[in-house]
Amino acid sequence: MDVPSYDVEFAGSRGREIRVVAGSEGIWRWRFCCGAQPIGADGSLQLFCEVPKFWLATCAQSETPDAPGFVRVLGSSDLTFDLTGIQRDWKALAWATIALPHGMQCGQRVTVEFGSAQFPCHCIAHKYESAPLTWRVGYDASGVRLRLWPPMVIHVIPGPAARLNVVVPSVVAAGEAFSVRGRGEDVNSNIGASLEHPVRLEVVAANGHPVDDDVRQVRASEGTFSSDQWRINAPGVYRIRADSPDLPTAYSNPLSVSPDVGVRLAWGDAHCHTAWSDGVGTLSQNIRFARDEACLDVFGFAEHLVANEGTSTSIVDKGGADWAILGPHVAEAVQEAYIPGRFVTVVGYEHTPDPALTGKPRGDFCVFSPASRWEEVPLAVGWDNLRGLAKEYGCLLIPHVGGGWPEWREFEFDPEVTPLVEIASMHGHFECYAQGGLQAGLKLAFVGMSDGHFGMPGYDNWAQHGRTPGLSHRNYSVQSAITAFLVPEFTREAVLAAMRGRRTYATSGQRILVSFEVNGIGMGQTVATSDPPRLRIAVHGTAPIALVDVIRDDRRLQRFAGDGQADLAIDWEDTHPLPGESYYYLRVTQEDFSLAWASPIWVTYAGGRRAGAIDLPPWNAGPHWPADCPESVDPAHTLRLEGVFAKRGVRERFARLHQVGVFSEPRGRFAMFRAVDRARKKQPVHIHFYVDFADDRLYIADGESDYGMALH
Repeated sequence: MDVPSYDVEFAGSRGREIRVVAGSEGIWRWRFCCGAQPIGADGSLQLFCEVPKFWLATCAQSETPDAPGFVRVLGSSDLTFDLTGIQRDWKALAWATIALPHGMQCGQRVTVEFGSAQFPCHCIAHKYESAPLTWRVGYDASGVRLRLWPPMVIHVIPGPAARLNVVVPSVVAAGEAFSVRGRGEDVNSNIGASLEHPVRLEVVAANGHPVDDDVRQVRASEGTFSSDQWRINAPGVYRIRADSPDLPTAYSNPLSVSPDVGVRLAWGDAHCHTAWSDGVGTLSQNIRFARDEACLDVFGFAEHLVANEGTSTSIVDKGGADWAILGPHVAEAVQEAYIPGRFVTVVGYEHTPDPALTGKPRGDFCVFSPASRWEEVPLAVGWDNLRGLAKEYGCLLIPHVGGGWPEWREFEFDPEVTPLVEIASMHGHFECYAQGGLQAGLKLAFVGMSDGHFGMPGYDNWAQHGRTPGLSHRNYSVQSAITAFLVPEFTREAVLAAMRGRRTYATSGQRILVSFEVNGIGMGQTVATSDPPRLRIAVHGTAPIALVDVIRDDRRLQRFAGDGQADLAIDWEDTHPLPGESYYYLRVTQEDFSLAWASPIWVTYAGGRRAGAIDLPPWNAGPHWPADCPESVDPAHTLRLEGVFAKRGVRERFARLHQVGVFSEPRGRFAMFRAVDRARKKQPVHIHFYVDFADDRLYIADGESDYGMALH
């Protein structure tokens, strides 16, 4: 044997390059056989993953076979080896390091196993284009490891189709042609699950009744389908119904048909990371997913940028790539993908000011530029430098809750460059953070962006970025958020103008159609009045609506029940307005737990305080939704969750654990619990425990509901 041999095995598939169905169960085995060149004394082997971010597990252990994340090493009987390092950090790339004190001779073998018969691994829920892994070999005691090439490659593919997902434009003119796009999805929300039968499509009105005779049968190719030249002549709100044998009926997002269209909705995700940094997939793969699979209209990269050794002359991303090399590639990919009128791309990056230079806390900002060439994008180190350059170059800075979030009262914000705040991402829902900025007096509209690291812009459903600290394994987070841009046309200039003009709103991932006006003035704008403000609200959901909350400043002004309707029209007057300026915004909660936040409108009321002023609850006060649903409570879910906590070493952490009931959301059924977190001063938390998956899927967040979260 002249050269080393190596392969990977999982779930019955073995080779240098294998295909594995997402969600499969088994034991990972990576094998290495030494070639003609021996490894010297005190040499080493290291199993190294080119793709970070929890591809295999959030951490591992080698002590207890009957506990999750067990890893062990097997070797030839005449080989001396020692497992000296395993993945204990959730961002680690080196999964296992094997010391070879006496070296390794030709033909001797080593196998690394992840998982055990008691606790097998579950192939990550996400579909991957590819996940490359390799062995790094230290041939002597020098500590230098040479990477074997080519790497092993694992393709994670969708499982069987479990549902349909149908996407249409949110706004079209009467008689205007539009396209219907759809896909099969597996139980893990992976797009491209094979569809064996044709899909039947028809237009239905808001009442669910078919509206004409235009019924079509389409066949899917590689799990996706499209149908063009649809037209609806009568104004109204419609949906496309989709049926296919053996799959549940699906409905598209709502489609508003108007006699004249002055404003359209462009849906987008502009905060995405790739393998250049600490994410997954190439630039082109991420663009293709955003455009062709997630069916986005707007897309932007925002790779990490940090200053090296405190200077702007050496700037790298978290993966170590030099921005002098990376930047032009990003700009070129963005410009090549830009199709005015159809698909809008923007240039950006994610900046973390250096506290040593700013004298301020860490804070993550997404920087978006109107430029098409990287040479025209300003790079900065300190906050003041960044803010000044952003204004000079016409850029926008969007703070967000990520690795570090900017403290509103610690930074001096320029309203011309910071008109937006990221209210939701795959990390969670952060209305609390947006509230902090609004209460500090900033005029901020809302955007939802994934902060995606898994190569699925706009549709990242099972990211393991849960923010509850102290757990030995990271829990899952939420479906990635998206933004509705209110634009006259699908161009880069129009999208950036909408961002600068605060003409946006955010959702937790679904294309909920929201219209919100005060005295005829729309989202993100200001209005002065001497009369009581009149609010006009229209919500067209992707599921029945549970609640529409009207927030005024830091108080909940009014709550409207959805009563199981997917379409609501509300005309309501604030009969007790506050003198001076107040901000009003909406929070929409669907029965499937999807959320939408209509951006604020700032109202200056000059009519004086009205008699009989009312005492209002805080914006995040109870009663918290949903209420107890005792008829759906299943004690078995409580026992299973307690077992999960025991396995993770936090048996006593969550006190007063109370099961609210079993509910459904777009990702699947879950048992909802409320509890208090003893490790965090008895902070209330809510827990979604997904009950229909073999692996333990948890979402844990502060507060008794997603709209009542407190920030720490």
